[in-house]
Amino acid sequence: TLAVNDAYYLGHEDKFKILILDVGQAGGGTYILAWEYWNGAAWAALVDLNDGTNSFKNAYTNEVSHTPQGDCALATIQGMKLYWLRARVTDAGSGYSQPLGTWARVRRDI
Repeated sequence: TLAVNDAYYLGHEDKFKILILDVGQAGGGTYILAWEYWNGAAWAALVDLNDGTNSFKNAYTNEVSHTPQGDCALATIQGMKLYWLRARVTDAGSGYSQPLGTWARVRRDI
């Protein structure tokens, strides 16, 4: 089941503005995600977000882009000190079916 504050974390050793995701199986339902980055003290909303995955509801290869902020900071999550983005559930909605990712990579051209 999906619950509010469940999150999918994506990290890299360098700051990045474009995340390329391949969604092998699209998600379904009316859930809502918030895309966030770690600013050293708290999670903050991505600026100028363009979510080509439509909250993982679009299958195949799509981009998630944003304008990296100056306060983007390293964080240690599951023992890995990286620059992290996360897609956090803000509303679990109804009719949920889990998306399945195939691969992800970043473009670091900032």
